[in-house]
Amino acid sequence: MALYKKISDTDLRSAEHEVNCPDGRVIVVADHVDESGEIHDGWHWFNTRDEAKEALGVTDPEPIKPE
Repeated sequence: MALYKKISDTDLRSAEHEVNCPDGRVIVVADHVDESGEIHDGWHWFNTRDEAKEALGVTDPEPIKPE
């Protein structure tokens, strides 16, 4: 269980304890255990990384193929 934020189509950030937002707000993960959806500043609560990836539309980057 953690907070997740979509950075790009292939980049997802997560926070297991807290997030320090640019506006000075601190989001403490433990305060949002039973919530769902966006918490603040693009951060969302999900139970798993896979759930976050699916909901936020994030895919793993394509592996670089050796030449």
